Amino acid sequence: MNSPPSAQQAREGPATRRSPLGRDLLGAAGLALAYVLAARVGFHVAPLHAGVPALWLASGVALAVLALRGPRLAPAVLVGGAAAGAWSGLPLAAAVGAGAGAALAALAGALLLAHAHDFQPTLRRGRDVFLMLAAAASAASVSATVGTASLWFSGAEPAVASIGAWLAWWGGDALGVLILAPAVFAWTAQPRPDRVAAGAIAYGMLIGAGLLVASNALGEAFAVRTALPVAAFALAPVAVLPAIRFPLREVASFNLTVAAVCVVGVAGGLASDASGPNRLRACDASRDARDARRADAHALCDRRRRP
Repeated sequence: MNSPPSAQQAREGPATRRSPLGRDLLGAAGLALAYVLAARVGFHVAPLHAGVPALWLASGVALAVLALRGPRLAPAVLVGGAAAGAWSGLPLAAAVGAGAGAALAALAGALLLAHAHDFQPTLRRGRDVFLMLAAAASAASVSATVGTASLWFSGAEPAVASIGAWLAWWGGDALGVLILAPAVFAWTAQPRPDRVAAGAIAYGMLIGAGLLVASNALGEAFAVRTALPVAAFALAPVAVLPAIRFPLREVASFNLTVAAVCVVGVAGGLASDASGPNRLRACDASRDARDARRADAHALCDRRRRP
């Protein structure tokens, strides 16, 4: 004889109880959307080489979610990466290859953390920090290798420039993992905000604004275009205070806030490195150059086919 449903089940009803497949589909859709949005942020960061962003927060989103939810959401990373690449103007083959590289990279990093003995996402031990660094490095290596190979095979990037693109790609992905993944881990373990977290975020906004102001001051005083790294070194003593005083969640929130303020400031032309419109024009110019190379290749093939 079947037991009657509990009061909680009666209140929920069949409409509010989702199957595991439904939860996975919702999670996959949310991950793909989050990847695309994070990628759009990355495209507004100053490119290091041939339009490759210097900071790729989408890699941190993908690795953190796969480490927490499992590798079954990896196809969502592929879809999000391919959509982001196509949106940026890459050829379809290169966009799909970049999405595949992003999915494989997130899988590599997540599996490394999952199979590591007693890894704790709180990163309170030196061993956990080392594993996080290893996961970021390995994931960035996979993504950079597959991504630059896709650019090369699709004709979007010449072979002679692939090494520079690989290094820029690796750096942007690794930095994105190290900035965003610890924040996701920490807020998942302790999701309720408090005054300490609010103070860390406010301090991060202050330091980020100070970096932009110092960058402009140094750029005008010494005629230096890339003054933001110099300003970062100048403010390093006050920027490391959260790591000494606050726990992981607040430190990760501080780092992410500083990165967000700098991204918004550089994209809006508030730093001396380059204005957002100039950087977008540079990306458009590199895209136009790729289109011109493809057009020349097609024209050469047509001439060869003619009798």
